[in-house]
Amino acid sequence: MYRFCVFAGTTEGRELTGFLLAQGAEVTACVATEYGEALLSSHDRLTVNSGGLSPREMAGLLSGSEFDLVIDATHPYAAAVTEHIVRACEETGREYLRLLRPAGDLPEGSVFVQDENACAEFLDSVEGRILLATGSRTIASYSDIRGFSERVYVRILPTESS
Repeated sequence: MYRFCVFAGTTEGRELTGFLLAQGAEVTACVATEYGEALLSSHDRLTVNSGGLSPREMAGLLSGSEFDLVIDATHPYAAAVTEHIVRACEETGREYLRLLRPAGDLPEGSVFVQDENACAEFLDSVEGRILLATGSRTIASYSDIRGFSERVYVRILPTESS
């Protein structure tokens, strides 16, 4: 039986986990939040590791189990997490594969910024309402936007920690 470790922080990760289980594989799915865990269907060949892992904890998980393949299906913008998974795979000799969703077409007028501070600065300079879907960890970077409580609608995961 094949054994996979899937860092499943996306819809694609959840779908891949379900597919692998349907093929008879054993899967350890790593998700960062309780919400991510709740989205995974329980299965007798599924082990869920919920909560963010440090690079050392990732290496410990990978060295303590005989995975045939580690699949990184985290969010495309979770660059630090991807870097940690790659490093843990290198340290433990585990084979690594990145599952990355295809890039979509961007609407005309899209604006690109360097980081969340530059984004907050840009948003402060524009008029109108803002849907902020960056996640609860970076909300503080946006709190100084002019009229924050009236203009900014924050989308966060429905968890107590958020």
